[in-house]
Amino acid sequence: TDIKVVVLDRPNPVNGNQLEGTILDKEFASFVGRDEILHRHGLTMGEFGQWYLKHNGLKTKYRVIQMLNWDRDHFYQDTGLPWVNPSPNLPLMDSAISFIATVMLEGTNLSEGRGTTRPLEFIGHPRIESHSFLEKIQKLPEYKMVTEGICLRPTVTFPMFQKHAQKPNGGLFFQTIDPKKANYWRCGLFLIREFAKELRDQFEWKIGDYEYEFNKNAFDLINGSDYFSNWVQTDGKIDDILEIERSHVEQWKEQRKEFLIY
Repeated sequence: TDIKVVVLDRPNPVNGNQLEGTILDKEFASFVGRDEILHRHGLTMGEFGQWYLKHNGLKTKYRVIQMLNWDRDHFYQDTGLPWVNPSPNLPLMDSAISFIATVMLEGTNLSEGRGTTRPLEFIGHPRIESHSFLEKIQKLPEYKMVTEGICLRPTVTFPMFQKHAQKPNGGLFFQTIDPKKANYWRCGLFLIREFAKELRDQFEWKIGDYEYEFNKNAFDLINGSDYFSNWVQTDGKIDDILEIERSHVEQWKEQRKEFLIY
C-alpha cells in the first residue's frame, strides 16, 4: 500500500546479544510464529523490521527512530526504565527471561503458572510431588549443564484459574541466578521431557483450538517444528538439542548481522 512505517525503537527486554533456540520451519508458520527467525533472536523492533523487509522482498518506506544509550548487553532492568507489562501474564522482568521455556507449556497440559501471582515462572502438574521429582532429575548427568544460571525450586502452586484451577500443582519454580548464563530454551525442553516421562499417560499435548489453528499440535506451532515433540516422545538426548541449536544460532548470526543498529 506504500504506507510509510516509522518505528520508535525500544529495548529488547532480554538483551540483544544472547541467542537461543532454532529457526522456524516455514511448514509450521502460524499466528504464533510467522517467519524464519530464531526463538530468542536478539533484535530490537527496529532491527527486526529491517530484516523482515529484506527477507520478504518488500519495498516499504521504513524509518527507525533510534534509542539513545542502549547497549546490546542490557537486560531491561539495566536501562533504568520502569517495567510496563507487555502482556497481562508478564508482570515482571523475571517472567520475560523464563518465558522462552514456559511458553512451550501452552502446548501441553503442564501448568505454566497462569492463575498464580508468578505466571510463566513455573512448571507443574497436580500429579507431581515437587521435592522427590527435583531430587530425581538432579541425578541426571545433563542436569547441571541445562540449569546453569538457574535455580529450580520445588514448589506447590494453587492456581485460581486456567490449567488445573483450584488444585495444588506440584512442580518447579524458575529462579534466575545469572541471566547471562541461563539458557531457558534448553532447560525447558529438558524439563518437559522429564515431566512427560514421570507423568506417562497423564501427560498430554494440546491438539486443536490454539491461536487460529484448529487441528495442529500447539507445541509444534510454538517451536516452529515437530522435531521437539518427537524428541520429547522418544526420550531424546540433550546433545542432539545442543547440536541443532548451535547450527541454527550460527545461521541466524549471519542473517542478522547486517541489520544491527546498535
